[in-house]
Amino acid sequence: MSKATTYDEAASAPIRELLKCFFIGTHNVSAADQIIEIADLPIEGQERVHAAQARGLGWTAWSTARGPIVAWATYDIDGSKRLDAHVLYVEWYVLPSEYHAVWCRCHPNRPTEWIFGRGLLEERR
Repeated sequence: MSKATTYDEAASAPIRELLKCFFIGTHNVSAADQIIEIADLPIEGQERVHAAQARGLGWTAWSTARGPIVAWATYDIDGSKRLDAHVLYVEWYVLPSEYHAVWCRCHPNRPTEWIFGRGLLEERR
């Protein structure tokens, strides 16, 4: 029997902040457009957020002209250490059914400037 993952609001705060910077930098959204309360999302968005929380992932949501966006991310600890950057696998839906996912990274001193792709994981010879 697998152990259930518990969503930890405080532990996911750094990921939520990185996601906020990701969407401000890559989707040109405003901080004022962020959806804070799960209840303010359509049912499809609420279901996606609950699924991310069940996996222990930080999430964010935004109101856009194309519709609500719901996003979550997995933080790559090893990649982040190796590249001295924040490395994330970001997944998002533009509701109701447009799905996107990408590996990306940003440097800590430039949190709204994102580089897509994981980068070099080994030194080339």
